[in-house]
Amino acid sequence: MNKVKHTIQLTTLAATMILLVGCGSGGAFEGETASSNNQNTGGSNQVTVNPEARVYELTIKTGNREIYSSLQYQVSGKYDDGSEQDITSLVKFEVTNNIVSFDDEGVALPNTLGTTEVTATLNGVTSAPVTLDVVPTLVCGHTTGKLLDKNPGGGVDDDSRSSASGECLKIREVLDSTDLKRKWFTSTPSLEFMHQLGYGIEDFPTNSGDSYAQSEREVSINGTDFAAFRQDGDGATPPSQTNSTTIDAGKDGQAYRWCQKLNEIEFAGKVGWHIPTWTELDHMNKYNAASGSMFIRFGWPVNRSYQSWQSFSNQFETVKLLDPSLFPLQKATADEAKYVSCVVDL
Repeated sequence: MNKVKHTIQLTTLAATMILLVGCGSGGAFEGETASSNNQNTGGSNQVTVNPEARVYELTIKTGNREIYSSLQYQVSGKYDDGSEQDITSLVKFEVTNNIVSFDDEGVALPNTLGTTEVTATLNGVTSAPVTLDVVPTLVCGHTTGKLLDKNPGGGVDDDSRSSASGECLKIREVLDSTDLKRKWFTSTPSLEFMHQLGYGIEDFPTNSGDSYAQSEREVSINGTDFAAFRQDGDGATPPSQTNSTTIDAGKDGQAYRWCQKLNEIEFAGKVGWHIPTWTELDHMNKYNAASGSMFIRFGWPVNRSYQSWQSFSNQFETVKLLDPSLFPLQKATADEAKYVSCVVDL
């Protein structure tokens, strides 16, 4: 009889605990068992904690960040039974001003430019603060706080003929029929963008670091000057004499380093930016196009051809982004300064 009574008591206690969690009652067991979305793992995780354990420490794993679009935060909690759990969806996020708002899953949504401190709280325990800076977007046509996509204000496929003149890069999205991958391509940068990143001019064979070679004025884009890059540089791999598929051609050259810079700053939230092949550039130019250059359709600078990493007979293959009906392929030696588009697979 005592055994049955003891079992009933345990069952009743368990049901009460579940009810408290499901109702969000704010009691001692609030949030001890729940699902939380963790962007870093790409799915939902079931958080299961000993019902007698108490959280005693919260840590915002996301750390100090700069953002111009939404950001998924991650919070871990340490419990007095020795366990540690991702409890992002259970905590309450607080900020020192209205720079950002948080949704129920711990996603920070920018409201305006500025700096704030973020803390997380659960059951009377508060994390140490982290800093969040909402900075201007680096994608032309993108509105701070909106997702990077093809919707109005999303920046991708922005067709303004003037926005490229600012401290930003254009992005064009295509579905490449050769490998069935979606890709983003960037326009060559304006000198304003170069100066923002601390770039200087080095138009000689041993160029190094954050540099470009020449500039080209595009009268149609508000008379803006745009950067052009060589494919040689200190320690750079020269173009191939016999094989256009030598993938290391141009490695560590000025153009190559520019695309690596985009990886360093995680431009548009991506890593893996690199110089495209000439066929990728040609396909990008022809994708869903009836007529007109990349300037006419998307406001890109087009006065110079764009670099590819493919080479033959000691020259690199470059592509003019003019009307898709025109033959685009040109040649350039490593010391010739051309525009650069960087590409990344989505």
